Amino acid sequence: MAIITTPIFKYFLTKNELASHAKQFGWVAGLLALVLYFLNYRKYDGKYDNYLLQWKDESPNKRFVKGIFVILSLSLPLISYLLIKLIGINNFNALSGTILP
Repeated sequence: MAIITTPIFKYFLTKNELASHAKQFGWVAGLLALVLYFLNYRKYDGKYDNYLLQWKDESPNKRFVKGIFVILSLSLPLISYLLIKLIGINNFNALSGTILP
């Protein structure tokens, strides 16, 4: 959660504001993670056998392509964040999508 929220909040709040609200951000992020966990559990509890029946007829090529999509969707946000940091764009304005002087 911190990887996602820190870059976003960094462009809207100063360091002092971030530091003074860090505990509240932690509680909100933790609560959000718990809510998402319970919603996911409620939605998919006991449905694994149904999905297993759907997935058993997939071809190996289709499974491979879907696996690549899952890996890309999980890694692209982190890769883009790291590229921005490596390039050294520290004055990026998230609202306008421009680099400030």
